[in-house]
Amino acid sequence: ALSFLYSVVATAVDQPSAYFNTFTRVWEFGVGTLLALVVPRLARRGVWQAVVTWLGLLAILASALLYTDGSPFPGYIALLPVAGTALVIAAGASGVPGATGRLLGWRPVQFVGDISYSIYLWHWPLIVLLPVALGMRISTPLKLVILVATFLLAWLSKRFIEDPFRIDRPGKPDKPRNPVTRRRVFALALAGMAVVSLAGGTAWAVSGAKASAAQEALDALPDPLGIPCFGASALADGCSPTSVGNAIYPDPVIASSNTGDTGPRICQQDGGSTEVVVCSFGSTDPSAPRYALAGDSHAAQWMPALARLAESEGWQLDTYLRSGCGLSTVDASGLGSAARCAEWNSAALDRIVDGRYDVVLVGMRSSLVGGVEKSPEEIARTVREIQLSWSSVDASGARLVALRDTPQPLAAGIPDMARCVASSGSGGCSMERDDALVVDPTVVAADESGVPVVDLTDRFCGKDLCEAVVGNVLVYRDGSHVSALYIETLAPYLGEAVAQALAS
Repeated sequence: ALSFLYSVVATAVDQPSAYFNTFTRVWEFGVGTLLALVVPRLARRGVWQAVVTWLGLLAILASALLYTDGSPFPGYIALLPVAGTALVIAAGASGVPGATGRLLGWRPVQFVGDISYSIYLWHWPLIVLLPVALGMRISTPLKLVILVATFLLAWLSKRFIEDPFRIDRPGKPDKPRNPVTRRRVFALALAGMAVVSLAGGTAWAVSGAKASAAQEALDALPDPLGIPCFGASALADGCSPTSVGNAIYPDPVIASSNTGDTGPRICQQDGGSTEVVVCSFGSTDPSAPRYALAGDSHAAQWMPALARLAESEGWQLDTYLRSGCGLSTVDASGLGSAARCAEWNSAALDRIVDGRYDVVLVGMRSSLVGGVEKSPEEIARTVREIQLSWSSVDASGARLVALRDTPQPLAAGIPDMARCVASSGSGGCSMERDDALVVDPTVVAADESGVPVVDLTDRFCGKDLCEAVVGNVLVYRDGSHVSALYIETLAPYLGEAVAQALAS
């Protein structure tokens, strides 16, 4: 019970850490332990067994279909698959009457159940390491190879490691444990660990070498704004192929690190802190125009272009950025991240108002975390929260400029654009423009408040499609964030758009 309560709170406070925390998962094993104690005392009754089994199967199926990478797992929602599994086991699957019992008692289903834990242990290392070790993209044939290899290795490890360790002599539980068997299991376990370590080490070394080579190639690039038809400029009419050949920059293998926020100075605060971090770029002249950039990671992705503009245009640029927390007057109620976001917002807003900036650029993620468009009620609430914060900024004398959020692969059904390009090539990862764009509450708030909007969607997409690679530059580093290199190639267009917004 304590573990479950801890899981709920820890998931609300810091979901990524809670996912891997042993203490948020102990209750799941505890349910299985209680079940082992209770099952022998359960009286099974034909039709009720079938009903309970169906309820359990539906709970498992619902969790498989409804949960996404944006679901706050484990937390309280882990109850659904855990309870579903417990119901199926409690009903006594092999003795359930009707179609359900025949399905669960079917030998192939029983076989998969027997090796299921071994499948769990093997599948992820193979998915992650095999493509790197083989130097291949994750294609359908490779997926089939991984599937077959997972089942084969799972069966072998269960047959020759797990079973001998658990049972010395199948069918003879009364016989004492044989020391020879223990030594054999120990030797097999060591051999298995050696094989896995060797395979993992080899894949790690290959992956590391590829990443190092990719980073060196990226670092060797000249000024991206000086390469004709490179990045965003390739969308101009009459552009010819660039002088960099067919290479993609950044290479998908290092795309996730191409954030523009690297080195000793981290300018975007993470979601676990309320401290306001301010980074400054550009001119140090006290008479220079003073700009601020405020918002979440979707505002932060504009920083490489704005930093270049600050240098070239003679601005002083300060950034107020926090992961998962756009500049808005949010309700401080709730647990964990919601309360921290409210605290950060209040402190950041005070700093911005006291800073007496000439221009404040604001933006935030338009969609929910999973890429799904917000409901009309959520959009209306977010618009109100944004406008409340803007009223304070406006009263300070600053000009507000809203940054329209970028198109998002997640919204178009592509969870990781870099991985998609690595496995399918740039041609297989195009998105429909209408699918990649969702209603942006920042734009709605700006339209209602008379705040000018900078919208560079046409520098990401054509009339119908948004490409994964533009002018040899990988546009996205994940499912929703633009690569720092592509943002940098947008600097001239962003500067022009900001100037037009301020002139309006």
